[in-house]
Amino acid sequence: MHIKMNKLNTKRVEVIVYRKVKAGYRYLLLKRSESVKYPGIWQMVSGTIDEGEEIYKTALRELKEETQIEPEEFYILPKITEFYNFLDDDEISFAPIFLVKAKSAEVILSEEHSEFKWVDFHKAYKMVHWVQWKENIQLTEKILRNKILFRSLQKIELK
Repeated sequence: MHIKMNKLNTKRVEVIVYRKVKAGYRYLLLKRSESVKYPGIWQMVSGTIDEGEEIYKTALRELKEETQIEPEEFYILPKITEFYNFLDDDEISFAPIFLVKAKSAEVILSEEHSEFKWVDFHKAYKMVHWVQWKENIQLTEKILRNKILFRSLQKIELK
């Protein structure tokens, strides 16, 4: 009897980008272009880790490539997105999540996305496609609104 070993993989990152406004927080959502996988869905910044690349540097690179946003502050969100990737690799995937406070609201999209919106928590929760993303937005809102939780985030100093 042959038992196939499951594959566990970390090759993607997610980046939740936010701004503080008078009414609370606004989250950046990107609509995937029609020419890419999962066309038309709304998502956060995400991307694939290059061979040998440090994971947090992937998050910063993807942020720059997809939005041209300059981060004001950069944190590790204490959560990993887990999902079964049956379409591509038949593996269990883990994606670390980063939190970025944007220096400005200006966004310049790559060809991977066709639209962007800065939205409040409730709209972001409704718009993002996957259940895990909804949970991640919910956790982010909870952390941003609670100073004790926010101070417990691990900050990555930008050079």
